[in-house]
Amino acid sequence: MFGWIIVFFTGTAVYFLRRYPRPVLHTRLGFCSVFIAAYLGGMEMWLAMIMRVIFDLASLLPI
Repeated sequence: MFGWIIVFFTGTAVYFLRRYPRPVLHTRLGFCSVFIAAYLGGMEMWLAMIMRVIFDLASLLPI
């Protein structure tokens, strides 16, 4: 799912940065793609860690 989000943001960046010359476009597009990928990867890591703690605590409940 995160791959599609990265593709969407990359396409949006290309659309809004198309008036710049190619080297500027490639530099900014590369920065935007790396930043978005790192941000989403960090979010996914935190979410996985929080869900693991929740499931570990839930397994201790006497059901």
